[in-house]
Order: sequence, then C-alpha cells, then structure tokens
Amino acid sequence: MASRLFVGENLQKDIANSGPHGLTYVYTTETCIFAATATHVNVVPNVAEDDAFVRAESVAQEVLRRLSETPVKGLGFNIGFDVDEPSEELNQLLGTDDRPLQHLGLSTVSNTVTRRVNDRDHLIVLSLSLAPGEPVRIDVNHHWDVAGAESAADILSGNTFLQCRANSIEIVSALYGVSMEST
Repeated sequence: MASRLFVGENLQKDIANSGPHGLTYVYTTETCIFAATATHVNVVPNVAEDDAFVRAESVAQEVLRRLSETPVKGLGFNIGFDVDEPSEELNQLLGTDDRPLQHLGLSTVSNTVTRRVNDRDHLIVLSLSLAPGEPVRIDVNHHWDVAGAESAADILSGNTFLQCRANSIEIVSALYGVSMEST
C-alpha cells in the first residue's frame, strides 16, 4: 500500500525490528515518513514545514480511507520540542533537590512531569523531561478516541495537524514561558 501512496516521489524503503510489534516497514520521502507494524501505523512529517504537515495528514487520510474496515481505536498527533535554554517556569517545575538522594548514594537520571488536559473533543497530554546535560524535552500529544477509521478520517479535515502544532506552540508558550516560532 505504501508504494501506491507515494507515486512519483523519491521513496526510500527500510525494514526494522521493533520489538513487541514485530517488523516495522518504513517508507521515507522528502516530506513524510510512513511506518507500519502489524498493529500500528505512524505518519510523520519529515521536516518542520507546513507542506510536510499537510502531506503527512493527506497520507494519513488516505490510509484511513483504504483501511475503512480496520478497527481503529485512536488517533493522535505528537508534537515534540527540545528547549536548550529553559525558562524560569520550566526550571522551577523540573528542578529538584537531590541532596536526600545523594545521602543514599543515588543520583537523578531524569525528571519528568506529565499533565493531562481536555480540549473540547480530545485529550492533550503534556510531558516534560529533563536529564542532566540534555535540553528539556517537551512532548505534546493530542489524542482522540475514535470508533473506527471513518471517525478518525473525519477528524483529519481542515489541516488538523497544522492546528495541533499551532495549539501546541501556544500551550507551551503560555504554560512554560518558552517562545518558539512556528514554521
């Protein structure tokens, strides 16, 4: 199916072992990555450009159209950010006093904070993670429970991926004082 989704595009194919999901078939173009296992399909923009987000969404719509009899239970958009210079809000949220751990001979590998919020028709999961010497990782997951491929396809109308990305940037900026530019 993937080869037919990318007709006329420079398509690279790869097969990888993904552990409990078995083999992952990965198809990559200049704008989009399509990865499929026996139980999951992921469509990802290959670059942070509007055209890539639109292309990834159109591929996801086509997959859902072709899999109309497949029991789809959820649809999600995952947007990730790496923050090299954390704001005061992020430092306060992720900062911890390691002295009690150090007394026990332990050290922190990473700090993680997760927040779940409702946004009208879907759930947003905000995950923050900080590991020593690494940038702060912020993941924003927009998740819809759906009752099949048709319900999932209905959500993908009108640049939903771009809207989720813009919403994610707005949330991260408002909550954590991080300014980003949308591309």
